[in-house]
Amino acid sequence: MRTTIKVIALLFACFFPVCCIAQETIKGKDGFEIEDGQVIWRKIYNTDLTFEKLVSSLKETGKFEDTETTENKFTGSTKKLDADHKGAGYSGIATPMNVTGSNFKAFFLVEFKEGRYRVTVKNIDLIWKATSAYTTAGQSFSFDENAIKNDKKRFRDSFYDKMSKIYDYSFNKLFEVKQEQKKNQDW
Repeated sequence: MRTTIKVIALLFACFFPVCCIAQETIKGKDGFEIEDGQVIWRKIYNTDLTFEKLVSSLKETGKFEDTETTENKFTGSTKKLDADHKGAGYSGIATPMNVTGSNFKAFFLVEFKEGRYRVTVKNIDLIWKATSAYTTAGQSFSFDENAIKNDKKRFRDSFYDKMSKIYDYSFNKLFEVKQEQKKNQDW
C-alpha cells in the first residue's frame, strides 16, 4: 500500500510541473487565437518562393522594422500602420472608432518550410492618431483589451462583429506574398 502511494506521489511530482508550464491555446475565428492570455494571429501560406526571396519580398514593402533573419525564420516589428477597413468591406462610419482612430504596431514571426510559411503576429498595440476628449495622440493601448474578455480565455462577441475581420484582412494583405508570374516567352 505504501509503495503504491509513493509511486502515485512520484508520478504526480513528475507530471504536475509539465501541466503547469504547458501553453494554453484557444482557437478563435479569422486566424485569431488566445495563447497564454494574449491574442495572436496566425496563418499558413503556400509559396513557390525560396526563403531568401520571401524575406526580400516582405522587406521590399517597407512596412517592417527591427528585422532579423535566421536560418528559416524572419522576425521583427511592423511600422505603425492603418488597418484597412475599406479593403475589408467596411465604411468609416460602420467601423469601430478604435480601428479607424488608431494605427497598429506588432511583433511578427515568419517561419519557413519548403513550399509554405507560417506567420504569427502578437504583442499588437494600437496607437491613437489624434487627441480628443477621451484619447491622446500617440498614446498606445492593448489590442487584447478590445479583443478578449477579462478572464483572458474568451473573445469578446464585439470583436468578431467587425474588428477581427478588418485585422484579418489587413494582416493577410501585409504578409501574403504573391507568387512570381512566370513569363511565357513563347509566341
